[in-house]
Amino acid sequence: MVPAGASSATTGPTAEEIARNWPRFRGPGGLGIATADHAPLAWDATEGTGLLWKADVPLPGNNSPIVWDDRVFLAGADAQHQEVYCFDATDGELLWKQSVTTTESTEAGPPQVSDDTGYVSATMATDGRVACVIFASGDVAGLDYTGKLLWARNLGPLDNTYGHSSSLALYQGRLLVQLDQGYSPEEGKSMLVALDVSNGRTLWRTQRASQSSWASPIVVNTGERDEVILAGNPILAGYDPTTGAELWHADCLRGEVAPSPTFAAGRIFAVNMGADLTALPAGVDGEIVPARFLWTASDNLPDIVSPLATSEFVFLVTSEGLVTCHDAAQGAMLWEHDLGAEVLASPTLVGDNVYLLDGTGVMHIFAAGPQFNSVGSGKIGELTVASPAYVGGRIFIRSETRLFCVGAA
Repeated sequence: MVPAGASSATTGPTAEEIARNWPRFRGPGGLGIATADHAPLAWDATEGTGLLWKADVPLPGNNSPIVWDDRVFLAGADAQHQEVYCFDATDGELLWKQSVTTTESTEAGPPQVSDDTGYVSATMATDGRVACVIFASGDVAGLDYTGKLLWARNLGPLDNTYGHSSSLALYQGRLLVQLDQGYSPEEGKSMLVALDVSNGRTLWRTQRASQSSWASPIVVNTGERDEVILAGNPILAGYDPTTGAELWHADCLRGEVAPSPTFAAGRIFAVNMGADLTALPAGVDGEIVPARFLWTASDNLPDIVSPLATSEFVFLVTSEGLVTCHDAAQGAMLWEHDLGAEVLASPTLVGDNVYLLDGTGVMHIFAAGPQFNSVGSGKIGELTVASPAYVGGRIFIRSETRLFCVGAA
């Protein structure tokens, strides 16, 4: 099964290979849709219940785990070091770690970042052959599965208020990097860049009429074509992932844009606190003016957490833990529920249930339906920021210092 909206890439891994793994932030396509139809509904890692293993992560990082077959990849960094880690997905053994640096970042010194973002907030991406990483320093690199550094280059210095956090995406041998920078679109610093995943060479770059943002690209098939869709301030835009040509744009976002866009059933959704939740039709070329928006909503908008969409529902989550469900077709609010805890990780659909990890390490599991209905919960007992990975009935959760795997033994 290939997730609805997932790219139909034919070069590199097959769509089926991509679908059964967790190759980037929020899984295949970056949509927060797991192809596994089940995951645990209860666990308590503090007591060992449902815990398969846990492992220490040497350096901090807010990036989320990615998974390909029996490998789990993470990145860690501080002001002096930048590293990539590969863990065995079956038992948590640290198979290797590799330092990543370039002459440019060494000479420039550590970048200015906020505590909330850190030195490596962007999630890695892999095609099953090369694991790619980007740090707040602007260093981007590709490594093979033995830990060998295939290439490294510097795209910085990155002029981003809190530090770079846009996660990586891959499309048919192209590493897609969203570099939204500066304090005004008129500065001309923002761009979407495609690098050759095998050697890091620039394939194309496209300027963007945007300023600093922290959202991540999604790669979808709209039913007519593949698109890479980016959210920024002030535009949401779609691009041809092969050439970088802009296909369409809509002036619908404002503020410090961190939630990534999403897509379901022919509708594109973008949201940010200070703007609106906006639903747009897919497959439209040129400028999409407000008269062509499908609908908008303005309540309970997130400032960090990315939305989750299905053919029926759109789920929003504020950092304070307020969950809102909208009708995907018309935009009407169906329900809202306060989790009573800070939330920074983004929600994921697994089968018929939504999994949402709060900042204390508690997983809230509720039905993806027209009423709020809690169906389970689990906890790891540690502070969490990163969004988990869901593969084959197992969940990989990164805390501040460790990596956990929960599931049936």
